[in-house]
Amino acid sequence: MPQNVLVIGVGNEYRADDGLGPAVIGFLHGRVPAEVTLSVTDGEPTELIDAWADRDLAVVVDAVVCDPARPGRIHREDTLPRGAAAASTHGLGIPDAVRLAQALGRLPRRMVVYAVEIAESGYGSYLSPAVAAAVADVASAVLGEIGAAAKAGRRCDQREGTTRTDVDVRDRRSLATSGQTWSADDVPPANGLSVLSRDQCRDLLTAADIGRVIVSLSALPAAFPVNYRLVDDSIVFRTAPGTKLTAAVDQAVVGFEVDELDPRTRSGWSVLAVGPSNVVTDPREIAELDEAGITSWLDDDLKHYVKIDIRQVSGRWLNRAE
Repeated sequence: MPQNVLVIGVGNEYRADDGLGPAVIGFLHGRVPAEVTLSVTDGEPTELIDAWADRDLAVVVDAVVCDPARPGRIHREDTLPRGAAAASTHGLGIPDAVRLAQALGRLPRRMVVYAVEIAESGYGSYLSPAVAAAVADVASAVLGEIGAAAKAGRRCDQREGTTRTDVDVRDRRSLATSGQTWSADDVPPANGLSVLSRDQCRDLLTAADIGRVIVSLSALPAAFPVNYRLVDDSIVFRTAPGTKLTAAVDQAVVGFEVDELDPRTRSGWSVLAVGPSNVVTDPREIAELDEAGITSWLDDDLKHYVKIDIRQVSGRWLNRAE
């Protein structure tokens, strides 16, 4: 886990939907690791800059007014539509604070901004129904950002010969960590099963690094775990001579499954891709894959690259109430 993680909610809880940021921070209390700092601000630029300067990761949650508006729609980082304006009561928006911090050399090492389209910003201590429904979804996305940072930190620690404590599976790979635009409609209700779109499946394939190749052996299915990477619209992994390589040489249609499940909460997701597999033989393409750094947990000298061209992909996400 990075040692300097900040989640900051921007807004005014007495200005209706502008209280979205503080509401998310309230939801996160008791749900984040102790190393994570939770903070609320009205969006004053110098206060923001002082809070996020020198942080390993700063996640900012704010409300935006859009025209036309779709209250409850979630945007991440640079997915804000043109003309979107900060709805907080502060005069300057997050982009202004970022530009000022950049000029002063006081940006965090990494920043993620989540903004939610709002319906109302008048006086009152309440959230409109659509915005209220987005609070848990944004909080889940923030937990995903923290989990992804923790995973990256563990990789660094492992290179240095240490291992840190794992994080709850729900936090490591939330669907909303992908950089896509998410709305409340994309998130399954508690105790609900949701069908994932192709883009969402691709995001999860990109985020994971271990999957199972499913081939046919003597008319019976067999699955083999592999380290892999998504390259364009193909799944690529390294292998030695054997069943997986034989299937690829035969240009067989294979399956590839990735999942992440939490038995404690009975929640999780799974993605299944299907397509023809081929051994990569073009020297230029092999050189590009070498540069991509596709590795394996095995110590064997895996000299062959196998590529699965995705023809079909489907996914499911199960969200259980606690």
